[in-house]
Amino acid sequence: MLTKDDVLTVDEATAILKVSKKTLYNLVKSGELHAVKVGRGWRILRGSIERYLMDGETGFKG
Repeated sequence: MLTKDDVLTVDEATAILKVSKKTLYNLVKSGELHAVKVGRGWRILRGSIERYLMDGETGFKG
């Protein structure tokens, strides 16, 4: 079950990844990072960020 700490806003996700909002949106647009639009904002699961970082570490994209 998801908790409130598992669902991140764009600002929270950019702080974790240490990237700009533009970079985060580009990652979402390219499909490298999964995000869901909720109303007018985007939400990113903490697990999606962890997977993105692990994929980058191993060089695996898929």
